[in-house]
Amino acid sequence: FLCELIAKNIRKSKLIKQTIFLFFIYLILNRTVLGRNAWVNPWSDVLGKWSIFMEDGSLNIDFIENIMLFVPLGFMYNLTYNDSVFLRTREHMSESDINTKSYSNNKINTVKKTLFGSLLFSVLIECTQLMLKVGVFQLSDIFCNTVGGVIGAIVYILVKMFGK
Repeated sequence: FLCELIAKNIRKSKLIKQTIFLFFIYLILNRTVLGRNAWVNPWSDVLGKWSIFMEDGSLNIDFIENIMLFVPLGFMYNLTYNDSVFLRTREHMSESDINTKSYSNNKINTVKKTLFGSLLFSVLIECTQLMLKVGVFQLSDIFCNTVGGVIGAIVYILVKMFGK
């Protein structure tokens, strides 16, 4: 009952959504910039690791973490700032609406906006790490963060299509 009540109020309150969204931004910044020690050579591994597995066969936790870090951000961004755009399901649409491009345009635009926002935020994080020398500038991080944001947008779209 309590979880249902909280979920119902979150759907209604833009302030609560914005607070949760800002909390996720803080968590990401804490993990990527604020909570790090100085690093001597921020250019030491620009390309980064582009595989889910390391050379020794173990999991590349950084790769997975960089994707997972941005999934909630992509979801919460859309829940907070894109929720006014009603992504209709087939039950709510007439046959003519289903046959038009507008059915998929909202979803495509949602993914495009999230992709651009995730890419921009990730580049800003990497540049901040570079300037403050608190991390290694890595292109793989930018890619993984952007993929995570897009996954969050897709989860948002699926929740809107199939959720109550």
